[in-house]
Amino acid sequence: EIELQRELEDSAKQISSALVRGKGGLAEECQTLLESFKQRLSEGQSGEKVDAEFRSSLQAILETCDKRAKAELERVFKSRKSKLPDAQKEEAKKKLSTPIEYQGELTRYTWSLCLADAVDRDQLRALKVHFKKTIEELWQVEASQSIAEQQARDLFNQEWEAFEEECRGRFAKTAKSKKQLAEEVCMVFNHVLRQHRHGDEALHVLELVPSSGLLSADAFAWDNVMNYLELRSASRLQEFVAAQRTEKGYAPRATSTNETEMIRSHVVPELRRRLLPMMVLEVDGEMPSEEKLLDAMQRLNGALQVEETRFLSQLGIRLRGGRVAFLNALHLALRQNVLNALVDAEAKRAAHQWKVLQSHRQNTEKEFIEMVQRHTSDTGRAKMLAELFFDSLAREWLDGTLLAVAAEIRAQCLADLPDASGAAERAYQQAFVERNWDEVIEYVLDVNAYLQKIFSSLFEDRKVA
Repeated sequence: EIELQRELEDSAKQISSALVRGKGGLAEECQTLLESFKQRLSEGQSGEKVDAEFRSSLQAILETCDKRAKAELERVFKSRKSKLPDAQKEEAKKKLSTPIEYQGELTRYTWSLCLADAVDRDQLRALKVHFKKTIEELWQVEASQSIAEQQARDLFNQEWEAFEEECRGRFAKTAKSKKQLAEEVCMVFNHVLRQHRHGDEALHVLELVPSSGLLSADAFAWDNVMNYLELRSASRLQEFVAAQRTEKGYAPRATSTNETEMIRSHVVPELRRRLLPMMVLEVDGEMPSEEKLLDAMQRLNGALQVEETRFLSQLGIRLRGGRVAFLNALHLALRQNVLNALVDAEAKRAAHQWKVLQSHRQNTEKEFIEMVQRHTSDTGRAKMLAELFFDSLAREWLDGTLLAVAAEIRAQCLADLPDASGAAERAYQQAFVERNWDEVIEYVLDVNAYLQKIFSSLFEDRKVA
C-alpha cells in the first residue's frame, strides 16, 4: 500500500513538474499571456474589455493544462499491470490540480495589480482633462484671478478626494488579507509535503497544517523549548556550563546549581543560535517557489538532526518523546516566518501605492494651478482650447478608431486561425492538400515558422483591406 502510494505521488510530481514548470509549460504560458495583455493595456485599450478577454484566455489555458495532466496520469494508470482503486485515482488527480490552480491564482493576482495600475492611470488622465474643462467655467463666473484660483483649489481638493476614494476601493480589492496569505502559505507548503514526503523520512513525519491552525497558533517562543528537552546526564551538562563560563571569563558555578536553569541559560540560547538561521526564509515580496520551500524544509530537518546528535547528545540531553514534536514546532515557525514576511511585503506594497498616489496629487495640483494662472492671457486661453480640442479628437476619437480597427483585424485573424489545432490544420491543407511543394518543404523543416508566415500574411492582408 505504501509503495503504491509512493508510486502515485512520484507520477503526479513528475507530470505536474513537467507541465507547470517545464520548458513551454503553464508558468511560461501564463507569463507570455500577462506580457501580451499588459502591452494592450499600455496601448490604451479599455480595461474592462481587456480584463474579460484575459480571464477568458487564462481559464482556457488552465483547462487545457488540466486536461493534459489528467490524460498523462491516465496513461500511467493504463500502463500498470494491476488495477488501481478509483479512490486512489481521484486522489492523484486532485494532487495534479493543486499546482495548476495555484499558478492560475498567482497569474490572476499579478494581472489584477497591472489592471489596477492601468485603471489608475486612465482615471488620472481623465481627471486632468476634467480639470482643464472646468477652468473655462471658473473664469466665466469669476473675473478676479485670486478668487478663481481659490475656487480652483477647492475644486481640486473636492475632485481629488473622490478620486482617492475610488483608488482606495481598488487598492482594497487587490490587497491580500492575512487570512488569504495564510491559505496560500499552507496550500503551497502542504503541496510540497504531499509531493516529497514519501521519498524523505523526515518530511513524512511532518503534519499538514491548515490555514486556521497557522493563524491561531502562538508565535514560536524559545522559552518553551525547555518543554521539548529532557536531561539524561547532569554531569555532562555541568561540564559544558563550566567550560562556557570559563571561556567567557566568569567563575565556575557551584555544582548544586539547578539543571533546569542551566539548560535555559546556556543550552537553549546556543540551540537558538544554531537553528534560527534555518527557520528564516527570504521572501522577495511574493510566495517562494516550491523548490525554495523544499530546500528550506530539508535544511531545517538536517540542522535539527545534526544538533541532536552532535550537540545535545554530548550534553546528556535528548528530545523529549523523540524528534517529531520539536520538528513540527520548528516547521510551524518556518511557516509563520514566511507568513509574517508576506504580510509585511503586502503592507509595504500598499504603502508604496499610496505614496505614488500622493506624488501624483502634488504634480496634478501644481499643473492645475499653473493652468489657472496661465489662463489670464488670450494666448493662454487659446492654448487651453487647443489642448482640449486635441484631447477630444486625438486621444478619444482617434484612439477609439484605431483600437476598433485593430480589434477587427485581430478578430478576423482569429477566425482564420482560432487555435493551435485549427492553425495546424490550415497549414497542412495549404501545403500538402493544395500540393504547394515549396511550402511542403517549409512545413517539414519548421512548422512553427511556417505557421508564423501564414499568420503574418493573413494579418497584412486584413490590414491592407
